[in-house]
Amino acid sequence: PAVSRQTSGSLERCPNLPGVCERVPMEGGDSRVQVFARSRPLDQREAVFAPCVEFDVGASSVKARSEVEAVDRVSQGHITKASVDAIEAHNFAFDGVFGPQATQQEVFEKVGHPVLKGCLQGLNGTILAYGQTGTGKTYSLQHRGQGSDQAGLLPRLVASLYVHVAQDIHFIYEVEAAAVQIYNEQVDDLLHSDRESGVGFALSVQNGGCVPGLTWVRCSRPEVMLQAFQRARSNLVYAETK
Repeated sequence: PAVSRQTSGSLERCPNLPGVCERVPMEGGDSRVQVFARSRPLDQREAVFAPCVEFDVGASSVKARSEVEAVDRVSQGHITKASVDAIEAHNFAFDGVFGPQATQQEVFEKVGHPVLKGCLQGLNGTILAYGQTGTGKTYSLQHRGQGSDQAGLLPRLVASLYVHVAQDIHFIYEVEAAAVQIYNEQVDDLLHSDRESGVGFALSVQNGGCVPGLTWVRCSRPEVMLQAFQRARSNLVYAETK
């Protein structure tokens, strides 16, 4: 989204353009890109196997045992459970770790809220989810759910933005939203009204991330923005990530 605020006859514009990766100051003034790991609960099929990943939320680290090393040991004749359990775990450090029982609110407070604060200060902010198909990216980012406790980052960011707008008595805000998909190095407008006619595809990107001709929707209420993103989501092209 892009947020404009007006006071004393002047207009400030905070162009948080899609596709722009800027470093946003997080907690403690750290402006580098931060990386978090989140694990979803195991399903019934996965629960029958011994866990190969251990989460240390306090230390913000993940320990993982390599299945390849286990296969090598078995192929060499080491078939006892003890020999497989003896495989050394590799430790990976993150800026934050969310275990299977972490709530959507916890994720928002640690990941989403600091980015929103930076955007309201005029900085570009990006939240990127990466993982295999079925690991919970859509749930973490876009899920709306039946109750507010299940809402993902996007609905919470939208709600928090409009709460801030309503509470700020010093500025008048204008909020707009746009959505693009970058797929196979092609930038497509997900909100263009003539998409079915082939318009809004293969857009150019200028220096700084500006996309000429991109559709921007004025959002006077949070529901309007969420509806725009829902419409954009229906136009996405999906491919499985293995």
